[in-house]
Amino acid sequence: MAKLGVRLTEVTDFTNEERQFLVENVKKMTTAEMADALKRTNREVVLMCRQMGLIKDVVYAVKGSKNAWTDKEDKFITDNINELTHGKMGVALGRTDLDVRNRCRKLGLKKYQTLAQDPEHEKKMDFIKNNYKTMTHAEMAEATGLTKAKVSKICARKKYTKENPWDEEQDIKIKELIKQGKNWTEVHAYFPERTLYSVQQRCCKLKKEI
Repeated sequence: MAKLGVRLTEVTDFTNEERQFLVENVKKMTTAEMADALKRTNREVVLMCRQMGLIKDVVYAVKGSKNAWTDKEDKFITDNINELTHGKMGVALGRTDLDVRNRCRKLGLKKYQTLAQDPEHEKKMDFIKNNYKTMTHAEMAEATGLTKAKVSKICARKKYTKENPWDEEQDIKIKELIKQGKNWTEVHAYFPERTLYSVQQRCCKLKKEI
């Protein structure tokens, strides 16, 4: 067993029976479960697996998941990698977001690197364009399978906003307020019908023109 106060870099005191146990269970149990069964620390088990060349098959212990991944779960992730977020797949499988991310990495699965690589790219873009005035970003994300953050970025880039365009009279008012030394949070009080973010962006733009 490991000595207290000594950082392990290798282990040599595993018995032949313990080594055989690792070989037989490395794909079935997590490192924590094997450690519990052998009355050893998780680090000792990981190091021994590495020394025995078993590390590529190791199922690491992650908080929230104690069971090894099944073929059924792997298929679910493979089928839904571009349809659901890691968090939603985790909820469906009873695992954590981090569990799913680590499993995707181990399986070599990646979401589309860019939205343009998605075969339904145009369809999703058209959906957002046609519905941004009547649906929230969260609702559009749910409908398209994109994340809320991704939908928000698309709307910002395409200038899809539910608000009316700024007019000349409003711009003049904002410039006057800026000259008075008011910051964008104070300016927002004069335009309650607009979002704080919208006012902030407008103030930043007009400040450069003063």
